[in-house]
Amino acid sequence: MAVVIVVGGPLAIATQGPDDGEGATPVNTHPTAPISVVPTEPEPGDDATWTVHGDHPPTPDVDSFVAQVTRMACSGGVTGEVLRPGVELSDDQVVITFTVEPQTEGFHTCQGNRPTDQVVELGQPIGDRALVDGGCRAGRRVARTTFCQPDGIRWRPTVAPKPTADPHECAAQDGSDLDVAGEPDWRQHAEYVPWSDTDGCLLRVDLVAERPGPDHCGWERAQVLIVGQPMGTRYGSPADTTQYVRDPAGVFGLDDVTEGFGPNAALPGSAVDTGYRSEGRALWHDPADPSAVWLVSTDGVERWPVGDPPLCL
Repeated sequence: MAVVIVVGGPLAIATQGPDDGEGATPVNTHPTAPISVVPTEPEPGDDATWTVHGDHPPTPDVDSFVAQVTRMACSGGVTGEVLRPGVELSDDQVVITFTVEPQTEGFHTCQGNRPTDQVVELGQPIGDRALVDGGCRAGRRVARTTFCQPDGIRWRPTVAPKPTADPHECAAQDGSDLDVAGEPDWRQHAEYVPWSDTDGCLLRVDLVAERPGPDHCGWERAQVLIVGQPMGTRYGSPADTTQYVRDPAGVFGLDDVTEGFGPNAALPGSAVDTGYRSEGRALWHDPADPSAVWLVSTDGVERWPVGDPPLCL
């Protein structure tokens, strides 16, 4: 069952657990309601962590957002009742600390707890402040987990890249990232989109490259971004090459790639700017998670998933 809640901004869908049949215990059946911000300390309870709902990312002008809250402890897949959160507002951050109802005694399996959607009303626009999980503060259980990298930031406003000069060759040391004269001769084999640094200096094609799918196979509507792994290193063989794909039309026939593309994505708090620029876009990535990259522009954020396009024969 889904409860639709309209809150002074985007539409928030709070999902309750399914009814598994007569006599079964529903999962996360507590009704979801907007949470008004009054106290700065959370209601005492068990530790929880949260993320911003991926289908309903906030924008700087709204005063509410949808958080997906998950109990940290093993609980047989059930997060349970989410308690009143603590909220602290500052000039650069909104720190929100969630807790959940205390754990019942007994044995609990650890298959992962289903998150519960909660609408958080701040009473003022988010603005240019980051949304931070207060559970990531030192001394809390969540802080000792991978959920808190980096610094518990769950969302931050997207900053469009500043305009750069048209890509051009710059004076460069031999072998440097700007040494276009010494790069492989790959540009003659495809319609590569030029990428530059923030000054407009052209980057080597074996550092970052972008090309459309081959038109003689009917794949020209897709785009492929090619980088080394880890990001910022050169590539030259399948073992050190990572490809990210923009294929909303599904011309490559890769369902996971098409479904993984996000035309209006939220830039995750763990993402960092590579400093690479192309046609008004900035390339962001998560150093700890190479499964996707984000292309940021004045039009918004696109998520390109990792993929392995088929060969065009």
